[in-house]
Amino acid sequence: MPIVLIVVLGCLLTFVIPLLLVLFVKNKSVLKWFVVGLLSVYMIILFVGVFGAYSFENGVYKVWFDFSHFDKQRTIDFDIFDVGKIDAIINLIMLIPIGLVCVYFSRKNMKRLVWLLPVLGVFSGVFIEGCQYVFPIVRSVQLSDVILNAISVCIGGVVGIVYVLIGKRFNSRFFE
Repeated sequence: MPIVLIVVLGCLLTFVIPLLLVLFVKNKSVLKWFVVGLLSVYMIILFVGVFGAYSFENGVYKVWFDFSHFDKQRTIDFDIFDVGKIDAIINLIMLIPIGLVCVYFSRKNMKRLVWLLPVLGVFSGVFIEGCQYVFPIVRSVQLSDVILNAISVCIGGVVGIVYVLIGKRFNSRFFE
């Protein structure tokens, strides 16, 4: 149940709310504050997802941070085909907002997105997996996560480009 809730919340934050903002909010300053608010919520969720431990017991969703695993031996899993469905879905959704933000800041020069999105995706994936390797948390490091995170940023870029086209079609001030 909690994974479904996380996926639904992620989709709302990533797709539905930004699209509604682009289509219906005409005041650019209000729009920017909504974007800052959404990014803040996204960064908190991302931090908890990467560094937190969570469980769902007796109808209560618990989140805690446990940095006491200094003696844990760390390994890196290089098998890119050993990915569970839930892990794949979460890694494909997790960094979509980074691609959206990248498109927003590159909207004047869209040609650089061809190389910027994959490079940023790989860098983000390596950064997240590197943090999971270095910090004493209960997480495994997998090469497949880096690949899925890079694909996630690229998906966000494609969605962002679609938002730009929709915004231009409806004359949204967001893309000025």
